[in-house]
Amino acid sequence: MSDATVDTVTLTIDGIEVSVPKGTLVVDAARKAGIEIPVFCSHPKLEPIGACRMCLVRVEKIPKLITSCTLQVAEGMVVTTNSAEVAAARAGVLEFLLSNHSLDCPFCDKGGECDLQDHTFRHGVPEGRFEEPKILRQKKPMPPIIEKVMSRCVHCARCIRYCDEVMGVGALRFINRGVCTEPAAFMDGGLACEQCGNCIEVCPVGALTAEFYDLKARPLDRKQTNSLCQYCGDGCTMTIEVKGRHSGETHIIRTRGHDGQGVNDEFLCVRGRFGYGMVNSPERLKQPLVRRDGELVPATWDEALDLVATRLAEIRERHGADAIGGIGSEKCTNEEAYLFGKLLRGVLGTNNVDYRTEAKRPFQAASLARLLALAPPEGALWRLRHARLVVLVGADLTSENPWSEKQIIQATAKDHQRVLLAYPRRIRPVEYASRWLRHAPGTEPALLRGLAGLVANEAQAEQVAATVGVAPDELQAFAKELQDAPDVVLLLGPRVCAGTDPDAAMLAAAQLAQTLGVRRPAGADGPKRVDVVVLARHNNTRGAQDLGLLPDTYPGYAGMKTAGFAPEWGEALPTRPGKSTPEMLAAAAHGELKALYVLGANPAVAFPDGERVRQALAGVEFLVVQDLFLTPTAQQADVVLPAASFAEKEGTFTNGEGRVQRVRRAMEPVGEARADWEILQAVAGRLGRPWPYLSAGEVAREITRLVPLYAGLSYQALDLPVSNFLVRPAPLAAAAAEPVVSGGAGPAAPSGEYPFVLLTGQTLFHSGTLSPWAPEMRRLAQHAYVEIAPEDAATLGVADGERVRLVSPRGALSLFAHVQPGGAPGILFLPHHFAEAPANVLLDAAAAVDRVRVEKE
Repeated sequence: MSDATVDTVTLTIDGIEVSVPKGTLVVDAARKAGIEIPVFCSHPKLEPIGACRMCLVRVEKIPKLITSCTLQVAEGMVVTTNSAEVAAARAGVLEFLLSNHSLDCPFCDKGGECDLQDHTFRHGVPEGRFEEPKILRQKKPMPPIIEKVMSRCVHCARCIRYCDEVMGVGALRFINRGVCTEPAAFMDGGLACEQCGNCIEVCPVGALTAEFYDLKARPLDRKQTNSLCQYCGDGCTMTIEVKGRHSGETHIIRTRGHDGQGVNDEFLCVRGRFGYGMVNSPERLKQPLVRRDGELVPATWDEALDLVATRLAEIRERHGADAIGGIGSEKCTNEEAYLFGKLLRGVLGTNNVDYRTEAKRPFQAASLARLLALAPPEGALWRLRHARLVVLVGADLTSENPWSEKQIIQATAKDHQRVLLAYPRRIRPVEYASRWLRHAPGTEPALLRGLAGLVANEAQAEQVAATVGVAPDELQAFAKELQDAPDVVLLLGPRVCAGTDPDAAMLAAAQLAQTLGVRRPAGADGPKRVDVVVLARHNNTRGAQDLGLLPDTYPGYAGMKTAGFAPEWGEALPTRPGKSTPEMLAAAAHGELKALYVLGANPAVAFPDGERVRQALAGVEFLVVQDLFLTPTAQQADVVLPAASFAEKEGTFTNGEGRVQRVRRAMEPVGEARADWEILQAVAGRLGRPWPYLSAGEVAREITRLVPLYAGLSYQALDLPVSNFLVRPAPLAAAAAEPVVSGGAGPAAPSGEYPFVLLTGQTLFHSGTLSPWAPEMRRLAQHAYVEIAPEDAATLGVADGERVRLVSPRGALSLFAHVQPGGAPGILFLPHHFAEAPANVLLDAAAAVDRVRVEKE
């Protein structure tokens, strides 16, 4: 018997013979045959429940009508979907649903795209038979974002099931009985969840809506464009909905997931769904600014660009090219990252270029390329969903990469995937991890080396445990499960790749992967599969890396080899590695770096050493900032150039798994703002090196010619519902051949004056330097705070919500205390990027672990 015969089933639906895979639901088989069966509760991402009864069909040999969304196909099955009996049943369901419906379609946000409207038009009856007065219910808020109108609800339970099965949160449940049944949060109060809004997206009617969108537009008022999210490195596709008659009044009114599009397939996290407000912000830069008499004042583009070119040329002439540096962005497009490197290297002649503003110690490009070569060829997101064991090291997925986390949550719930977590503080993945190794902060390199040594039987558990600050038996159990699994994904987060010693951590990760790969579990037939996934913190971190915004490599991890770029960039390209961001800032503080060009970055807030940034920006002779807002960095600039947002330009992003995807213009740039690539081209032209690009697509074509990693890329190929263009560096020499050792820096020694270890990072509601400009996100992250363990709070006499003062050897901050249940004693967590409480005021780039004390105010 052939595989096709075993795996497929043939049935007849309304006289049409159709073959589908075994296990397919009848409703999906009908859709394949071009027959649409009406549904409310059915959803491709959710388990079938047959709640709404809208999809009733007649199946031969079954005595009554049956729900097609719960019935699997069978060989020879005969299904009828269009008989008078079925039509009457559907009309009856609609009659019941409309018996207490408010019929407020003209005022409903779902008007024009509502399943109840559509099904009533196609399958309903002109008038209902119920004569009793309607039981109508008023709009009710579910703070802080969602509103519900239960007179519109069809009780399909999609919202509840999505929150359970996909999000893994369980924030919604049905309450009450009969006609008063409704989905609600605990005690019918506010939603204590991730505020992702996916319950709104999957609601087939207007029962759940977003307060931000209420009564803003009708379907015909909106222009829709598929593009990409501007936040994390998962690379989620979104539909940007824009309203406005001309560029002066055009604004984004909503962003939505798009079914069947992108790696996320309709899912969006809270940042993707509600973080668009920064594009509409009235604080956007709308024209260039130049400093005159100590003040930034408006200027024309010609004035600003001429000043930039003149001053950069003068400084290069007087002090040499190495007196100029550039800090790029992991939020700009691939095309813009490429041109920024081309401007710095090919036009100005310096390798002082970097994108890393959030790391104390930069890694070498070769260390990164070695790990990227170990990535799964089918894509990291697919592997996270299907691997038997995922090991998270240094990654807070909830805050950093929500869609990656959802893959793991679904795999643990449905496919019994196991998760091992190594992280120094309690985070959401603790809830679904089978083991949690709470190691000391800053010991990630030693932990990875130690695990490699334990797997290879070349290290002692007691020695490694003492080094990383955990119990030996916990470490041994962690290592044994890692060794015994036949299929492993090693997922590395920012605390590894941008931690206290990233090169050592990356080398140790490569050692661990190689050691695991050659040690097959007992009884296994085939080789053990080990993949490494390096998480990308921002939307185009990977693109910035690939396209050469690193001081020790040209695009494509080519190192200092310039031959492939010389014909297009110029023959006199620099061949010595340049300075990283910390080195450029140090050089600027000492007066050695005279000019600094900052593209889409905000080191004044992001760099983890506020004192060094302050000295650098004060010491640099000429500062150019190209950004969307007058950031703290831009406020100190000599020239500020207004840039277009992600929604106002074309190009590509490369997500964390190496998947290249299209960014599409949804609206015209505000004011006089321009796309970054256009600004860079104008600067190059004024420096005597005109570039001939007429579009971002022409820049992309040059990338495909010069960067083998991106060979074959075309915008047309990226227009598929899901881009299949994945890039991965070629394997490098195996550094793991070096002896495996378990030594390394141990837990930070306690300090009497500064007893607490301070960890910083992003949170789900406050991420990077864009969310502060989105009012929707600031409603969720209203103030700066520090997380403190209950034991420490009790010792200090600090209650939740009280104001405290954090003091370090570098500075002090006043902010609110959040007592975190399960928090680790002696460890504090402070979200960075709050303008009113910038974390880098407390931090020291020279310190492996930062320490503070807490004072009550």
